[in-house]
Amino acid sequence: MRILVLPAFSLLLLLPACSAPDMTMLTYRLTGPGEPTLVGEVLLSRLTGAGVVGSDYFIDDEAQVVIYVPGEPGEPEFEQLKVLLLTPGVVEFRVVAVPQGWMPGREGLEISEAQKRGDQGPLYGGPPEGYRWVEGADTGDPETSRDRLVEIPKRPEDRFDGTDVDPEEVAVTADQFGQRVVGFALRKARVEEFRAFTASIVDRPLAIIIDGRVESAPIVREPLPGRAMISSGRDGFAEQEAENLATILRTAPLPCPIELVSEEAVPKAR
Repeated sequence: MRILVLPAFSLLLLLPACSAPDMTMLTYRLTGPGEPTLVGEVLLSRLTGAGVVGSDYFIDDEAQVVIYVPGEPGEPEFEQLKVLLLTPGVVEFRVVAVPQGWMPGREGLEISEAQKRGDQGPLYGGPPEGYRWVEGADTGDPETSRDRLVEIPKRPEDRFDGTDVDPEEVAVTADQFGQRVVGFALRKARVEEFRAFTASIVDRPLAIIIDGRVESAPIVREPLPGRAMISSGRDGFAEQEAENLATILRTAPLPCPIELVSEEAVPKAR
């Protein structure tokens, strides 16, 4: 009987190769003025913030951003990433207000879109000078999903947005009722201005606006030390919604609008 002895490395060659996760190539077209490289960096930073590894991007001959994302179309996690990448990510903090003498008399009434635009003048619901309407988020809660009239800041020191958020101080957490919320803190350079600003609006709602929709509008009960929470209706955020929002707060907004024009599965080498 003859026994054939193979070297250890030969045994490894006989084993089937472990297949790497498939990648999908997503191609985005810029639909407004902007720099493709900046868009690519924002998209890549969002994937990194969401815990995705192995992604990369390049700019094609048509100035489109092509980014590789692990996963396949149709998978729930992959589809959530697509939502995250397309989110503009513009965050604003604005005071909900009712200017004196404004009709119909109080904020939150059901008003037609024409009236909100001011087509019929401020006495019929259009925003007076220094104010604008902001659409309510679709939370399923009538209180939090209604549209709001907000003040346009007159002073630069009263203007707060997503660039003022400290990315190291964003976390998914729970409120006093056990509902999932997203907590955040402002950068140290703006903490004192935020404290002074919120001291001037005690007992008034402060709208937290994301991509033109009011996510929450908590009433300021006392001057805030640069920290706040974003909630979503009576049931709070779903887990993936909260994680996506936290990622948006940690990263820069898209520098211009984009649209997804193609997605192509690209199996990695076996």
